[in-house]
Amino acid sequence: MFWNASTAPGQAAHFEALYAGSDDPWSYERDRVERCKRAVIGRMLGAGRLGRGLELGCGPGVSTRELAPRFLRLEAVDVARGAVAHARSRTAHLPHVTIRQAALPLRLACARYDAAIASEVLYYLAGRERRATMASTFAALRPGGRLVVVNTVWRYDDMTCTSARIGTELRALFGAPRSAVRTRHWVAEAFVKPR
Repeated sequence: MFWNASTAPGQAAHFEALYAGSDDPWSYERDRVERCKRAVIGRMLGAGRLGRGLELGCGPGVSTRELAPRFLRLEAVDVARGAVAHARSRTAHLPHVTIRQAALPLRLACARYDAAIASEVLYYLAGRERRATMASTFAALRPGGRLVVVNTVWRYDDMTCTSARIGTELRALFGAPRSAVRTRHWVAEAFVKPR
C-alpha cells in the first residue's frame, strides 16, 4: 500500500513494521479474493501486450510479478522501503521491471505510459494529494491509455474517502469508465484517456 507521510502521519511506519515481519502481510499470493482481483485487472488492461506500464502502490510485488508479462516495460512504486525490497526480490528475474520507492503524488513525464494500475491505494491519500495523483497519472498516459483502479467497497478508519468519491473524481478527468466489475469486497474500473 501507498501512504503519503504528510497526510497519514505514522502510517508509513506502520507499513514498514508489517513488511519487516512478512514478505506478504495481506496474503496476496494465497488469498482467493486477491487472486480474483489480479485476474480482473489483467482483463481490464485489454488484449495483447502493452508497451510501458506504471503500477502505483505495488506493495510486496505479487501483482507486479503477475502483470509484468503484459508489458514491454513496467515501472512500479511504493512508499514503504520494506515493500520495495520484497517487490524487487519477487521481480529480480524480470529485467524489464523497475521498482522504486516514492510517495504519491509523483512527477511523471507526459504521454509516456500505455497503462497504469492503482489498486487499493487512492483512498489512503488526502484530497489534494489524491487529485494531484489522478491528474499526473492522466497526463502521463498516452491518448487511448488505460487506468485500472481497484478500491474496497468497505469503509475503514484509515481511509480518506470512499470508492464512490474516487470514481466521481476520475470521471471528471476521464469520462465514464469503459468497464467495471463490482464484488462484495471491491470495485474495479477501467478508464481510458480520450484520443
